Amino acid sequence: TSFKDAIGYSGGFGTAGEFQIPYGSLVPAKLDNLIAAGRCISSEFQVAETLRLIPVCWVTGQAAGIAAAICVQDKCSPREVDIDKLQNTLRKQGAYLG
Repeated sequence: TSFKDAIGYSGGFGTAGEFQIPYGSLVPAKLDNLIAAGRCISSEFQVAETLRLIPVCWVTGQAAGIAAAICVQDKCSPREVDIDKLQNTLRKQGAYLG
């Protein structure tokens, strides 16, 4: 699946293979002002094994940190983060978004 809010890839580790990780998986559905990372993100059951691996934790941690900085900078909530700004910052830091 391709996501417009992609923050990185799984790296192809585990049984699920490589897949995009959307920013939306870092933002809880029912709790405001929180950004999850690592093993705490939301996902389909089929990719749960791969999500527990350290490289995915690095990818989501980097994106969560940048998103938190954008929230402070732009005085917005995690749900309101400018995805283009987040993705551009990730790319500048060398992240692969596809």
